[in-house]
Amino acid sequence: MTSCRRVRLTGTIRVPLPPKDALALFTPTGERAWAQGWEPQFPSPTADNTEPGTVFHTDHAGRRSTWTVIRRDRGRTIAYVTTTPGDRAGMVTVTCEPSEDDTTTATIRYDLTALTPEANAALDRFAAHYPHFLKQWQQAIAGAITASGTPHLTGRSRRGRARRRPPSRPDRPTTRCSIPGHAFLTDSS
Repeated sequence: MTSCRRVRLTGTIRVPLPPKDALALFTPTGERAWAQGWEPQFPSPTADNTEPGTVFHTDHAGRRSTWTVIRRDRGRTIAYVTTTPGDRAGMVTVTCEPSEDDTTTATIRYDLTALTPEANAALDRFAAHYPHFLKQWQQAIAGAITASGTPHLTGRSRRGRARRRPPSRPDRPTTRCSIPGHAFLTDSS
């Protein structure tokens, strides 16, 4: 009998915002700002969608994933347990640390296990493309921030230095990420 695979993946991206603002982009409702098609559905109304114990669903490619917030350190970390029945289950953790010039280094960790041997191949593909996915997510976030006119990206930093604006690439084609439960806007080049 073939066993189910487990992958542990870690990567970082740069977010051109301070950590508290950057972390908001990785909350259940915050991902709407940059993840095309990301529409979390909450079975129970919640005043704070980052509160541990909050449950929500996402739909992607005909599959429904269930997510539960398991940890939150305000302005620094949010962690989830996620399950896509018949496919995979595991944890996703995002930790935001201050970087130079009021920007953030976001560390994204996935610890996923295939739920059936047939799901191993898709999990292996995800692991192989993880660095590329993170690069695309960084670009999508930067593009969304630029498009929104977020004040953190214009003018001067608190230290008086000119800020670098992330490149906006509306001319590039986009595709969807193949992670169940996610529909991130991705750059296909």
